[in-house]
Amino acid sequence: MRSSESLLGGTGAVRPGSSRSFRRALFALVPLSVVAMLAVGALAGCTEDDSDRREDGNSEEDGQDLVAIEVDGHTFRVEVADTPDEREQGLMGRTELAGDEGMLFVFPSDQRVSFWMKDTVLELSIAYILSDGRIDEIHPLEPESLEPVQSRRAIRYALEVKRGAFEERGIEPGDRVEIPDGIRALE
Repeated sequence: MRSSESLLGGTGAVRPGSSRSFRRALFALVPLSVVAMLAVGALAGCTEDDSDRREDGNSEEDGQDLVAIEVDGHTFRVEVADTPDEREQGLMGRTELAGDEGMLFVFPSDQRVSFWMKDTVLELSIAYILSDGRIDEIHPLEPESLEPVQSRRAIRYALEVKRGAFEERGIEPGDRVEIPDGIRALE
């Protein structure tokens, strides 16, 4: 009969080749393998190219996909706000926006809209865009202004970019925005 110490894995001598020596060797390797996996995971996150660009030319920033859109031959990388919550949040609370970045607001149907700049410190411009992709009007937006800037007529999209980005590229009403297939409002 075995002693309770040997049944419970006590500290007695271990014979080579016994199942007990195998278990001890296995338990000794487990912490080492965990450390090795953590080290490999940490190294996988370190690369020389810190770009967030994906294979399809789009990228991710702040957890949001950035989609490339063309406006009169100029490329902007935009976040798509296609849900009521995303449209309501917009660029509020942001403190930085690159000159080629922005936010594309997508509405479920053509409608008159108005935007304000509550809790938005960035200097922005907005283009109201018809369902056929034509820019109907462009307006400057004043940081933190609660004054609504209303579209003159029903639009399907609105594009907010850093103030001056449209002017620097010669973009004006009547120019076309190429909206990628599959971008639709989610209700």
